[in-house]
Amino acid sequence: MAVSCQECGAQLRLGTDSCPLCGAELKVKPREKAEPQAPDEYHDNVRQLREELKRLRGHDAEAV
Repeated sequence: MAVSCQECGAQLRLGTDSCPLCGAELKVKPREKAEPQAPDEYHDNVRQLREELKRLRGHDAEAV
C-alpha cells in the first residue's frame, strides 16, 4: 500500500517523518489491532451478505 503526503500528494517511503517534497510533517496513527472473529460468526456474515446480494441481483440492481 502506497502512502501519500496529505498536503501535496507525493508518494512517500515508510519510515520518513516529513514529506521530502513540501516538508509537511506526517501525521500517522498506528492501526488498532482488530478483534479476532469466531469462524461461525464470520460464516454467518458471509451467508447474510450472499443473501443480500442475491436479493439485489433479483431486482436488476447494477453493480457500482
